[in-house]
Order: sequence, then structure tokens, then C-alpha cells
Amino acid sequence: MSRSLCKRIAGALAVAAIAGGSLTLSAGQASAAPECHSPVFTGCVWINNVTSNVHSFRLQVRQPNGHRWTRCLVGTWPGHSSTYPDVWFSAPDEVVTTAYTGGNCESWSKTDNWQRRWSGPNSNQWWVLNAE
Repeated sequence: MSRSLCKRIAGALAVAAIAGGSLTLSAGQASAAPECHSPVFTGCVWINNVTSNVHSFRLQVRQPNGHRWTRCLVGTWPGHSSTYPDVWFSAPDEVVTTAYTGGNCESWSKTDNWQRRWSGPNSNQWWVLNAE
């Protein structure tokens, strides 16, 4: 098999894996003024994690057109805020949020011992999850 054909196949497999599977994203450091560059009418994800033991969150989003996607948001620590400028959704989307005590949305660590409240998007295009 030629080298260029191998590269094409590897690229196609990578795109298929991203499009068809779930994706794990790490948090960026929360700064005084993080930037969200989401498309118009959407907002990025900001998590205020004031729980005592949650280390990752899974977002399951269903768009009005029926398209669904899932993301595992890692890198959030109890007592800290985390931003995810590469994850966004819009107001009409249905968002289900699940919390995990494990660091990578492991099913064994799912917890129902937390309160969630989404607000936004704010003037800087951030949807804020207050996790308590």
C-alpha cells in the first residue's frame, strides 16, 4: 500500500472517529476574560464547580434537527472554574448533564449527589453551569 493511500485512510478514520464517537476535551485555564468564539446564536461552556468531589462532566446534546453529540469535559476540579471554548450549544438544544467523581466520565463514578443550574448565554457568549 502506498504511503499517500495510508495517509488518506488514516485521515478518514480519524474524521470518522470524531464524527461518530464521543470526544474527551480538557479544560482550559479559567482566566479573568476567557474568549469564546462560538458560532452566532450559540455559547461556549463555562463550569463553576463548587462540588466537593466532581472531577468530570458529560454533556449529551440533542439539537432540534435530531442531531446528537456527547462530550466528556475533564480537567475541572472541585472549587474551581473551567472553560471549554471548543464546546458550544444553542438555546433550543436539549442538554443533559451528568457528573462523575472520576476524572474521565467513567461510568462507575457517576454521581447524583449534586445540583445543576445552567444560565446564559451571557454577553460574552458563555453558557455557565453552576455545579453545587
